[in-house]
Amino acid sequence: RIILQRKGQDVFVKAISELKNYFHKTKFLIVGSCFHGNEYHQKDLINLINKLNISDNVILAGEQNQMDVVYSCIDISIMASAKPEPFGGVTIESMAYGKPVIGTNIGGTPEQIIHNQTGLLIPPNDPLEMASAIKRLIDDEELKHLGGVEKITKIMLEGAKATCDFYIEQTPTCGVTYWDTGAPNLHKLGDYLNKPADPFNDWEPVDSSAAAIGAQGLLRLGNYPVSY
Repeated sequence: RIILQRKGQDVFVKAISELKNYFHKTKFLIVGSCFHGNEYHQKDLINLINKLNISDNVILAGEQNQMDVVYSCIDISIMASAKPEPFGGVTIESMAYGKPVIGTNIGGTPEQIIHNQTGLLIPPNDPLEMASAIKRLIDDEELKHLGGVEKITKIMLEGAKATCDFYIEQTPTCGVTYWDTGAPNLHKLGDYLNKPADPFNDWEPVDSSAAAIGAQGLLRLGNYPVSY
């Protein structure tokens, strides 16, 4: 049912607004209608959609009797409830149809979704967190043929770690490298990796800009929030 400030359709619409610059052609479906006598909820929702200039992105589908058709048409399912649901049927049904799910971490929804395993849990009444979760799943869908975001991120991290390891192994003890690991006269510098770089040597120039870039890379990798 469309019940603003309870079922969370208003939060969902605000999240869509945060995403409109990322996914111009994406359509967001809201299924259901208001209880008789509460039609003002839908009017307020439409006003919010128009105010946020996202009417081209949102489809109000109304009541649907063939939910199997609805589930077959969507890529992601969202339980946006702002108030606790005892055991929302939408979440479990979506999972049964193999759809990625996002749900608020209140009521019975956390009993249905294992965060980062069977879906994503987000705080209620938080359009930015909802937008971030939706973006993550859309990105993952678009990269699924390459193995998904997690696999690609893992490959990139392995490549970054290997690059940093190589840099450390091929750099003098001060952290300032020479201009090329294949430079023709490096052998004339002797055991150059086990002593500070010599910018005044007669054979090869040092590369302070590469050292600065390398330091940035090491800092970023060290601060990346993933354990290796």
